[in-house]
Amino acid sequence: MALLLRFHHLNVFGERRTGGGGVVVCETPEFPDARTMQALAYQLQAPETVFLDVAHRRLRVYTPQYEQPFSGQALLAAAASYAQLTGERGPQLFYGTHGDTRVWPHDDLWWFHSRPAAARPSGVDVATLAAGLGLQAQDVAGVPRFINAGMDILLVETRSRQSVLQATPDPALLAQYAQAPGQVSAAAVWCRDGDLATLRVFNSDQFNLYEEFGSGTAAAAIGGWMLNQGGKPPLSLKLEQGHTIHRLVTRLSVLHLHVDDARHVRVGGKVWRVGGGEIEW
Repeated sequence: MALLLRFHHLNVFGERRTGGGGVVVCETPEFPDARTMQALAYQLQAPETVFLDVAHRRLRVYTPQYEQPFSGQALLAAAASYAQLTGERGPQLFYGTHGDTRVWPHDDLWWFHSRPAAARPSGVDVATLAAGLGLQAQDVAGVPRFINAGMDILLVETRSRQSVLQATPDPALLAQYAQAPGQVSAAAVWCRDGDLATLRVFNSDQFNLYEEFGSGTAAAAIGGWMLNQGGKPPLSLKLEQGHTIHRLVTRLSVLHLHVDDARHVRVGGKVWRVGGGEIEW
């Protein structure tokens, strides 16, 4: 008997309906086996596919290549789809492999609360790490470190926006330097200029390099990094991502990061539904 799933296509973190990162949300009363979910994600070819158990607000997230332990943009896409399907637009908890996360709409943005971030050293000297990212050692500001606000991301702050845009990571070296247990290697290269930041996020499986359109996970990690570095809340930052991802249509992502007086980190952005349908498997 064929598996028939309804799906919804959304763009997350786009200032316009055609901007941001594409996410497909598949409705499912129970999760198919992992092999089937991975095959469906590959077939749908969205940057991320979310399998959503609407009744219990449970979700699993896949890229076409692997499962993600956590994804901020997938979480917001799932929450927006849930609200449309059920009519419930108040704050809700959603449950993923990483644990539960609170999501809510406010004005024209959707927000999620990040869990408290954990930090650990990168274990790689700055010159070696910079070379692996296609940067000069002098481009790197501060000490790179892993921040986990849902999944481990190696954060590398640079001294200029230009160095962020010119980064050219080596897939094998990035896989080695940014490796973390139970997940694909991930690194975020970013630069802050006042209340605006430029961000690029790379994932590597050693042989291939993938760049993300909009990473709410990296934005949450930056909020944890700011607190870890002694930042005094409240803190707010707008992050732009996608400048170097060349497509026929520019898909710039805009993410909003806020740390309140209680040191709670939240990440938000616009979510747009652009269509949907059914897939038979």
